[in-house]
Parts: sequence; structure tokens; C-alpha cells
Amino acid sequence: MSARRIRGLLAGLFAALLAVSCSTVALTGRHQLNIVPDSEMLSVSTQQYGQFMKENKPSTDAVQTERIKRVGARIQSAVEEYARQTDHAKDLAGYAWEFNLVESKEVNAWCMPGGKVVFYTGIMPVCQDDNGVAVVMGHEVAHAVAKHGAERMSQWRWAARRSVPRSNRSRRRHSSCGWARSEPALSTAS
Repeated sequence: MSARRIRGLLAGLFAALLAVSCSTVALTGRHQLNIVPDSEMLSVSTQQYGQFMKENKPSTDAVQTERIKRVGARIQSAVEEYARQTDHAKDLAGYAWEFNLVESKEVNAWCMPGGKVVFYTGIMPVCQDDNGVAVVMGHEVAHAVAKHGAERMSQWRWAARRSVPRSNRSRRRHSSCGWARSEPALSTAS
């Protein structure tokens, strides 16, 4: 089989892989590249979340901690109900929701794949009340439900694969005897 035909077959295989890897976000209808299985994302996020919680101090403010957990439970319930009603409950398979408040002056909150939510105490004055917490948490949970983490990891993997400089790859030069020499792609040899 010729090198040209092999390249053509590989290009076709790659196009098929991309077509299979393109998914549609159930909530928005937006298309995304996702080559990372949910099982991997959930495993990695659970591990990283556990590590984060070991390394960061949970808030001792019982009122604010309870607010995060209460609002989180309401958002979780709403998301799961919506998923059931729209026949997308399978998209939440493996979610093990957690809602925590940690001590930090940083004005931030985030949600990992699988529903692992963290609020920093620094954002609480900005949120002010349950409604403010719900706005921020709804935004963060939407990222997880839309699988933005898997999309980002897919992009990183694709970029890492594409970032190997051609000068680090070798290519073979054809001679009358067949595939005779191998040299760097940017070699000045003729």
C-alpha cells in the first residue's frame, strides 16, 4: 500500500473519530469536541477535589456553610429534575454532588465535573444572600453539566498532540531503492 493511500486512510479515520467525538450539549444544543470519557473526567475530578479539600480549610462559619449546602441541594434537585423531564438523566450518571465553603479571601467559586462545588468565603459578601449564591452556583454548575471540563481537556489533548514540532518528527525520503533514509523534516539534506 502506498504512503499516499495510508495517509488518506488515516485522514479518513481521523475525520470519523472527530465526527464521533463531536457531541451536542443537551441543555443548550451547542456542539463541542469531547474525546475524554465521562468515567475519566469523574475519576480525575473526584481525586482532585479530594486533594483540594485536604489542602484547604473548610469555613467555620456555620450559617454561610449551611447556606451553600442548602442552595446547592436546591440547584442539584432542579438540575436532576430537568434532566429527567428532558430525557437526559443519563448525562448526570456518576455525579456525586458536594457543596463546600472554604476559607479564602479570593472572590471565586467553581464546580468540577461530577458536581463538586466549592465557594470561597471571599465571594460571600458579593453574593449577599441565597439568591446571590444561587446565581453564582447556577453558573458554575452549568459549566459542569455542559461538560466544559471534558471539552477543555479534549482541546488540551488535541493541542498537545499537534504541538510536537515537525522538526522533532522524522520523515523518510524516497530513493530508487525504496524507503532508504530517515532524517529530520526540516533537514537541509537533499
